[in-house]
Amino acid sequence: SSAGPNGIVYNSEPGGLDNQGMPPGAMLGSMAMDAIVDVRLSLDNPFSAHRPGHDAAVNKLNRDYANAPGAQELWDDGFRPVLMQGKTMSMIDERALSATISMAAFNLNTGTGGAAVYMWVKRGSSEPAITEFTISTTEE
Repeated sequence: SSAGPNGIVYNSEPGGLDNQGMPPGAMLGSMAMDAIVDVRLSLDNPFSAHRPGHDAAVNKLNRDYANAPGAQELWDDGFRPVLMQGKTMSMIDERALSATISMAAFNLNTGTGGAAVYMWVKRGSSEPAITEFTISTTEE
């Protein structure tokens, strides 16, 4: 085995496939038009998630996530939230993200109670695309 251009490892061991089974000189790339090139998560504890008759979340941890902290920075950096089925980006007012994000963004934490978790993606055509994604419930 030896590393070729762009770090691709070619296996020429007996019984192995030269060029990873591709024709000589062929290379794989991870770029595509409008590909997902970065992913981030944000938390929100919108008023609509509070219990009826309560003005605000009751503990400090929940208050820390009120008004979609970080959402404006993500938006300004070119990230956009993953949307609920049937919703459009036009339902989110970028000048009032904390008040409108919950109208269209898909909440990964739906039905569990607690803060909303939104996934944000950044798309591009000239950066390497994300080709693998692993989610874990542990630190490993």
